[in-house]
Amino acid sequence: MVLCLQFRMLDHTSKIKSSWNREATLALLALYAERRPKFDTPHYRNKVLWDEISKIMKAKGYAYDNEQAEGRWKMLLTAYCRTVDHNNRSGNDRKEMQYIQEVEDIVGANPTISPSVVISSSDGLTHRQKQDYS
Repeated sequence: MVLCLQFRMLDHTSKIKSSWNREATLALLALYAERRPKFDTPHYRNKVLWDEISKIMKAKGYAYDNEQAEGRWKMLLTAYCRTVDHNNRSGNDRKEMQYIQEVEDIVGANPTISPSVVISSSDGLTHRQKQDYS
């Protein structure tokens, strides 16, 4: 009985939670940027693209599966959106993000991520300009 319980616990914790270092994150961003047009079309399934990125990263010596790579990308994209929104609000102090320039280079032209025109009830029509993070 105790052995069965231990094996079940091992099955549920078989995924090792690993942290991402700078080199691995930059490799992920570069691989995603190369495949960005494929992610934007309905002809490719995202899962297949994340599997491809994961295999290339494993070949480069990084042990991340497709779910970890996709999760890291989504976390970077969320952090980017929060940072940009925070910095665009009047009166807020400037917030920094470690990979903001790299993510900006990938998604900066995407109007769903960073719209060029914003309408608000307090400010009216506002044209946003691309920010320089260097």
